Amino acid sequence: MTVTTSNVDLIDQEITQHQNTIRELKFHRNTFAPINQLPAEILCKIFMLCITPNEHYARTYRDSLRWSWIKVSHICQYWRSVALSCPSLWSRPDFLKPAWVPQMLQRSKMALLTVVLTDNWITPKSLDSIIAALQHLDRTRELTLSMSREHFEKLLPGINQAAPYLQTLSLDASFANYRKEPGVSLPEDFMKGDTPRLSRLELKDCYLPWESSLLKNLTFLKLHHLSTTPSPSLRQLMEILNRMPALELLDLKNVLPTDSTIVPSLYVTLPRLRMIRLDGEAAGCANVLNHLSFPSTAAMQLLCGMGNRDDSLALILSSLAEICSHFSTYRVYSMSVSCTRFGVIIDMGTTPLKSGHAQPWLLLSMQWPIDKNPSRMEAVRETCRILPPLTHLRTLTLQDMPKGFGLEFLEPLHHVNSLEVTGTCTRDVLYALMACEDDRVALLPFLRCMILRDVDFEDNSSVEEGLIDVLRDCLMTRYEHKAEVRQLRLMNCLRLDMMDVRLFNEIVVDIDWDKRELGFDDTDSEFDVDTDPEFYYLGR
Repeated sequence: MTVTTSNVDLIDQEITQHQNTIRELKFHRNTFAPINQLPAEILCKIFMLCITPNEHYARTYRDSLRWSWIKVSHICQYWRSVALSCPSLWSRPDFLKPAWVPQMLQRSKMALLTVVLTDNWITPKSLDSIIAALQHLDRTRELTLSMSREHFEKLLPGINQAAPYLQTLSLDASFANYRKEPGVSLPEDFMKGDTPRLSRLELKDCYLPWESSLLKNLTFLKLHHLSTTPSPSLRQLMEILNRMPALELLDLKNVLPTDSTIVPSLYVTLPRLRMIRLDGEAAGCANVLNHLSFPSTAAMQLLCGMGNRDDSLALILSSLAEICSHFSTYRVYSMSVSCTRFGVIIDMGTTPLKSGHAQPWLLLSMQWPIDKNPSRMEAVRETCRILPPLTHLRTLTLQDMPKGFGLEFLEPLHHVNSLEVTGTCTRDVLYALMACEDDRVALLPFLRCMILRDVDFEDNSSVEEGLIDVLRDCLMTRYEHKAEVRQLRLMNCLRLDMMDVRLFNEIVVDIDWDKRELGFDDTDSEFDVDTDPEFYYLGR
């Protein structure tokens, strides 16, 4: 018996009808599942937790990581319908997928958008998708863009419109600006001056006129300019800060006034400030500090260039002394002193945290030009004199201190129990730690933990006594005078082996060595090199 085509079609239609019926029955059965008893609003909030921003995932090119949350729309028909009808799920367009942006903008409906693009390699299609997203600036909550100046100039017409719901604005035009060319100049009526909810503003190589209405009522202000950009006057900067009484973080780089005159009428109080970072010439840093009042709990980062004036050190230390005079009860628990080739960095922390580290308080970096040869240790001593008393200091770090530096500033540090030493100053420190007066050690009597990092134990010193012997003598001397070191940590040290470490076992209770025997191969090879000049042309 032959089966006609029409009979087959009828059978296929009947099969399709049954499949649709089965699908409807399964959907109806799924509605009784406990998870599907939740209202769509609750389920949508759960889905939102799956797309919590992750900086690593947001910057990766792997779709499986950036779009891992999309799986919630593949579970069942109900979940998919909820996901597609939840505008907030689609409110962060992915500009690495330009073809998806229009659909995401449509699905986001009237939800507040988060427009973020920090990928510096932008394709023409990505640029077009950003332009499409900027048409919705009137419902954008965050706008973060990092790209070249050329790309910014193409986007400026789209950005320059009112943004009534904008809370965060971050523009970075420093990418590929190797020649330090002028950045992007923004108009005075940028965004039509209509950003009533703006609280966080970050501009890098993007210049906003000082009279702009965007510079008010902020809680976070970060302005990084090129060193060749004209700085605001003291009056302009103070008037801007006076319009931000709730400011919590202030970060200025090359945005410091050049004049050093103190004007009492320009004094500004920032009662909620938690962190201040100033990067520029020391005179500018000092003048800003002279006109600001902020809580003693605020962390300070001062990166000072010391080249344009001979009195730069006196100016910045005078400003710090005035600030510290109001913090007479402040206790410094940790201090790190690091010497660079042309400068010094001092880092201090206050109230200890539960993690064991101190709360950051002051980072002072002073860098001199190449043609000047400052006394770095004199700068350290002068700084320690104007700071709050260091009698409560517990942790001290000395990094790359110059040989022969004085240790007088260590004398009042009686309560230091942890000392970390890095670089070539190790020998001088060890000699100082074993010095005794009246049958007791003279420095750091309560020292219990010593950390030696990046130390070369064959330091080519003209002194006959090797550094291993100096360390052993120091530990033994302190042990005999009841000021023993109970923990010794040796990290990333050169020309130190297991036999050397064993010498300390009878003196120190706890030895922590990374077991890395470094530097021996290089030393051995020095005796194997042929001194014949022709050796270097034989292809070895």
